Amino acid sequence: MLNIIYIATCQDRFIEDKDGAVDWLSMFPLTEEIQSEFTNFNGAIDALVMGGMEYL
Repeated sequence: MLNIIYIATCQDRFIEDKDGAVDWLSMFPLTEEIQSEFTNFNGAIDALVMGGMEYL
């Protein structure tokens, strides 16, 4: 069984800043190669958990 855990967050453990912005994510360009990898990854997973109140 293969487990992959991907977490996008900043050092304070939150994705957004105090004003609710996620501008820091735009520092990384979304190239065609990266978009293709996301598409492949999303097609291969069984479950996706998103949000600020999920605890495993």
